[in-house]
Amino acid sequence: MEVADIPINKARGIKLACSAYDEFSNAADFIWKTPRLLDAEREEELAKLPIYFPNAPQLASLRWQHESAKLDRTFPFLMSRGNLFSIASLYESYLHLLAKDIEKLTGNPLKLARGQGVSKIYNYFKAVGLNYSAVDLFEQVDAALKIRNCLFHASGILDWCKNPEQIVRVVDDLIYLSKDHRQRRIKSDNRDNEVIISKSKFGHRLEIINQYPWIVAFYFRDYFVGLCLEAKGKGKI
Repeated sequence: MEVADIPINKARGIKLACSAYDEFSNAADFIWKTPRLLDAEREEELAKLPIYFPNAPQLASLRWQHESAKLDRTFPFLMSRGNLFSIASLYESYLHLLAKDIEKLTGNPLKLARGQGVSKIYNYFKAVGLNYSAVDLFEQVDAALKIRNCLFHASGILDWCKNPEQIVRVVDDLIYLSKDHRQRRIKSDNRDNEVIISKSKFGHRLEIINQYPWIVAFYFRDYFVGLCLEAKGKGKI
């Protein structure tokens, strides 16, 4: 899947960009295939029922109710979130590697930048003259990190999120999708519901399906390659 017109061939001389391209692509393939684990587990659990309960259909039904609840709800819930957390962590690692490369060439120390985590690195990029927010797909990358933070720190519960209005805007306006994806979605009048806000006993809650971290893996990949090209063009790496 290509989600942006990133000239990867132009980045062949940038070792970090090539490494990121390959690693994000591999991660995306893993995310795409993870639901197959559930399919295999479903087949296995169904096959067990006549063996474990050959003459007790009621007990077989009770076991399947228990197992199918995990397969239909618990496991997809953990899978989608875990994949998003992992791919976001990979992105943050590559941001740090890029900052260290810039530090080596420019002599500007990363440790003097304000903030923590991603905000610290973004402040560092700003300080060395790298316009990270102008690179294509930054808005979707930023949306992904907002969604990740809401899920990680507040379990998706909007009342517990730091800036719930930002999350609502990201979801309602489809900002989490690239411009091309957004236009295709609007034209087709079809929502795949990769990201939704639902009602729960805790109030409004953010939810995702595994399709979302898969898409995000390509956003992170192509944005980072574009960022490396921007840094190279500015003589920062």
